[in-house]
Amino acid sequence: MNEFQNLCPGCMRPLPFGAETCPHCSKSIHDFQHAPLLPLWSTLSNRYLVGCGNLASTDCAVYAGYDTALRLPVTINEFLPKNLVVRGEGESAVKIRLGYDAMYRTCLQSFASLWKTLMSLNGTPALPNVKEIFFENGAAYAVCESFESITLEEYFEAPGEKLDWQRIKAVFKPVLLALRKLNSLSVVHAAVSPQTLLLGADGKLHLSGFSIPQTKSDIIELHSLSVSGYAPLELSDRRLRIGKYTDVYSAMAVMYKLLCGITPQNAADRAVSDMMIIPQEYAKELDEKTVNVILGALNIYPENRIQSVDVLCDLLYPAQSKVEQKAALPDTAAASPQKTDAPEEKKIAEPEKTEKPPEKGSESDGMLTFKVAVTVLLVAAMVFVTAYSTFLYKYFDVPFIDSALSGVSFLPMNGETHKTDAGSTTTEEPTEQTSKGPVEYVKVADFTQLTYRDILNSETFKSNYEIEFSFEASEEVEKNSIISQSVKAGESVPKGTKITVVVSSGKPYVVLRDVMGMEYEDAAELLTKDGFNVQKVVKKNNGTRVPGTVCTMSLVAGLEFEKGTTVTLTVWGDIQTEATTD
Repeated sequence: MNEFQNLCPGCMRPLPFGAETCPHCSKSIHDFQHAPLLPLWSTLSNRYLVGCGNLASTDCAVYAGYDTALRLPVTINEFLPKNLVVRGEGESAVKIRLGYDAMYRTCLQSFASLWKTLMSLNGTPALPNVKEIFFENGAAYAVCESFESITLEEYFEAPGEKLDWQRIKAVFKPVLLALRKLNSLSVVHAAVSPQTLLLGADGKLHLSGFSIPQTKSDIIELHSLSVSGYAPLELSDRRLRIGKYTDVYSAMAVMYKLLCGITPQNAADRAVSDMMIIPQEYAKELDEKTVNVILGALNIYPENRIQSVDVLCDLLYPAQSKVEQKAALPDTAAASPQKTDAPEEKKIAEPEKTEKPPEKGSESDGMLTFKVAVTVLLVAAMVFVTAYSTFLYKYFDVPFIDSALSGVSFLPMNGETHKTDAGSTTTEEPTEQTSKGPVEYVKVADFTQLTYRDILNSETFKSNYEIEFSFEASEEVEKNSIISQSVKAGESVPKGTKITVVVSSGKPYVVLRDVMGMEYEDAAELLTKDGFNVQKVVKKNNGTRVPGTVCTMSLVAGLEFEKGTTVTLTVWGDIQTEATTD
């Protein structure tokens, strides 16, 4: 800990020498963190330091964290449903409340399943990049890359210009595309609002506030981050079902706020007396089709609403539309690292203008032909030079490749940039060619004999290769062990070569089918084929139920579980039989 004692617990940035209050986030080094949050400076997975946290929703706590291996700030999400678990002051482990053990275990797996889905979408704009998922302290954790941001709600509070519809569509498009991907994987966010949309220092919108499916149902008393005005009717009226159309309403409600500067009327109030309109000053700038799309997305009742984000995207972004794809919000989230009393004025960047294509028969045609010819000649020259230099190097030991690599920068995993030391630096005056040594080669290790943690913590590997990890489910290879590597063990490669290592994320997960009401034999056969172990419990039948049919399931249908998980099916017995267990 001494090595990292100069970090601010609020933002995990280094503090100026002798400072007790952070100039960036105003947190004090003397702050104390109370239960049920983890104590400050706890260590997770022997790697991550825990900073200041907050209970983002009733199922999750979010902490500022620090990756001691890569020496970078991270964001740590901890599964912490307050009504299912307790944590003592100064303790790390959670204790499950009496009578909630089975439900907690189910929800814990649901949390891991949700973040595994998000990890599979790493690199998708507007979604978090998940670094690692693990279990510890009786809880589950998802570690994500950290970035500077403010909420869209904070952005609304600052004075600024109003946005026209084209610019709103442009800046919101990555969010809608991210929601479309999530919906295609049966994940409904159901909490899109100015509180869960973050404006990053990259000037783009990012989605946060993810929660497990149980927060959106009556299974247990958990509630998601839905916000009045942005939450559709089905989030308050449990008689209605939540679906893909839920994200349609919330997303359009935020776009409505961006357009009009008005928080939409609460959906439950609209069901009684719908007073929400598009003000005339904004409506006159929109065509009839756009108005219909906005109203269709904001319809109070799910059955009358645009049914999916996929359909909404097709309506908002026709195939011929190109301009919106390039626009982004400006770099306002972290334009100044130090907070001021007056809110910053934030502006929206104009969409990039596309160049007008040259008219047919203009001089541009000749220029294009000339450029194509030059490109072809350059490619031919490069092929010749590469072949010739390889020939010289192989047969006459001419260090042409070494000359080409002098000054090339490599970026190892620790983030520091090093240059190959192939010779002396260039001088102002041209000099005669100096002697340069051959490229340094290293042998590739057999990663399949190691674990993910072994490789991650090895300084030797970091200095010799650029290692990229990918994760795959495996029934044969133990979790965090290595399945394969892109370069064979024992091969000699240039130092700094990129090697992809495939890590086992454990047994694959499968969705539990809903077999309620089915004959037990048919239900057991289906679930066994899916990879579940099935147990049978017979319940006494009072004569009003169909014998042999499934009446309850021990696990929640529709959620993902690890292959080999046991599910107990309770079956109606013959009339007046006693309850038994197979």
